[in-house]
Amino acid sequence: MVDIKKQIGGLFFSIFLIVIAIWLSPFILIGFVIFFGYKIQKFYRRNRLLKRISNEWISQGKYCFFLYSNSRKWKDYFEKDLIPKINSVSFIKNWSLRHKEGWVKNSIEKSILDLIPRKEHYYYPIAIIFYPDGKSKIFEFYSSYVKMIKNEDNAYKKIEKEFLVAIEEVKSLSTASKNIA
Repeated sequence: MVDIKKQIGGLFFSIFLIVIAIWLSPFILIGFVIFFGYKIQKFYRRNRLLKRISNEWISQGKYCFFLYSNSRKWKDYFEKDLIPKINSVSFIKNWSLRHKEGWVKNSIEKSILDLIPRKEHYYYPIAIIFYPDGKSKIFEFYSSYVKMIKNEDNAYKKIEKEFLVAIEEVKSLSTASKNIA
C-alpha cells in the first residue's frame, strides 16, 4: 500500500513538472533566442573590429594596443621603461586622458575594451597583440605589477618578457608575410 502511494505521489509530481515545463517553455525558448542572438551579434562585432584593426592599424605596422593610466603606481615605469620598447609597433593610450582625447562610442579603443574578453576586471594596464591572421593575445599586467611593487611576487617580469617576445614574434610574422606578398 505504501508503494502505491509513493508511485501515485511520484506520478503527480512528474505530471506537475511536465505542466510547469510546458508552461515555461515559451520563456525558456525566448531566453535561448536572446542569448544566442547576443552571442552571434558579439561574434560579428568582434570580427568587424578585427578587420578594422587590420585595415587601420596593422596596415600601418601597429600590432599592439597598450592601455595604461596616470596611476602613480606604474605611470613612470611604463613611460620610461616599457613604452619606448613598444612605441614603434603599438597604439598607446592613457585611460586617464580618454575624455581629453575624445574617445567616442565607435572608436577602436572603446570597441576593444567592450569586445575583448579579459580575465581581470581592470581595464589597465593591459596590452593586446593583434596577429595578422586575426588572432589576438591579451596581457593583463595589473595584478602581477601590484604584487611586484609590494615585493610579493616577480610574476610581472615574466609577463613583461612574454609580452616583448610576442611583440617580436608578430613583427617577424608580419615581415615574413610582406616578403611573401
